[in-house]
Amino acid sequence: MEKSNDPAWNKAVFALVCDDNLNFAANALALEITRILDVEVHVFIETKPDLDYTIKELDHGKITYHHNILFRNIEAEVYDTPRFSRATWGRIMLPSVLGDFKRIIYCDIDVLPGNFDSHILDIDLPHGIALVRDESDILSKNNILTDNHAKFRIGDKYFNSGFMIIDPLNWDSKSVKSSLTDFFESGDASIAPYVDQDFLNVHFAGRITELSPLYNLQHNFMRLAAINPHRVAVRHYTGSEKPYYRTRDLASREIVAKGRNRYAKMMSNAGIDLGRVPERSKPREIVLKAKLRKKISNFGLKSRKEIKLYKKWNIEHSLFVEHLLKGAHASFSDDFNIDDILSKLEPHFDGFEYYA
Repeated sequence: MEKSNDPAWNKAVFALVCDDNLNFAANALALEITRILDVEVHVFIETKPDLDYTIKELDHGKITYHHNILFRNIEAEVYDTPRFSRATWGRIMLPSVLGDFKRIIYCDIDVLPGNFDSHILDIDLPHGIALVRDESDILSKNNILTDNHAKFRIGDKYFNSGFMIIDPLNWDSKSVKSSLTDFFESGDASIAPYVDQDFLNVHFAGRITELSPLYNLQHNFMRLAAINPHRVAVRHYTGSEKPYYRTRDLASREIVAKGRNRYAKMMSNAGIDLGRVPERSKPREIVLKAKLRKKISNFGLKSRKEIKLYKKWNIEHSLFVEHLLKGAHASFSDDFNIDDILSKLEPHFDGFEYYA
């Protein structure tokens, strides 16, 4: 992948926000972004004040670090618990810190960057934010804030906040903070499954500029292989398996395994000792069952689980392609077009899921 030296990126900034335990992954991602684009990357590390921690910073002219400057701006509006981490909420205050840039590009840490086009910096953001629809909204339509027990409601569309384009001029931080207070006082924060993401969907309901999945190709979109991979800007590993962790599992989701290989190269480039990278493994019973299902499949037989997952993959593929076609003709604000949609491929089974 060749580096883009488009001068348009001089007016933009990438922002990564993490807790101290993901400092290593943020470093790798920041360096990879600067390898792909001639752009500034600001890394915000949020941690509890009483925690003794050591942060490693890369010595790079395009990477700037900030420590504990985001969450303190909303500490009065939210309460700090393990579920609502400081980094999770702190990103909402990025416009108040990076307001001198034309556009702020925010990424979660569990992403892999790809081919970015600078035209996204010129997309009109009348309400200051652009997002990609969440995989659940396209493939299953499931969110608790549509429930009658919730005081607030999301809009007709539900968005994933793992990749955001923000226009600081049109982002009203004062209004966001006020809504945040109401969201917590209502009790909805305690029932929302993805509380920070749900808040953004509630606050900006009906006002979010929609991007195509090129800019946030989430795990269950990746499995469907319906988009030209050379056009994808962001691959987002939304499942429980993250590509920056090591694993000793004897079986793994193939999509995550490929992402893990690239992340390992990124971490090596950032001078990270791969032997010291944290390890995460699935319960042994789950791994053994997946390994057995794959072995049965390799003999040309199908378990009941595999039959069910194959049907599910085909249904989801149809739903996703339908979404892409509608978006290309109407709702996507970027340059996605129907030529970016691939012909349907025959999927493979890795013991956990079908993927193509």
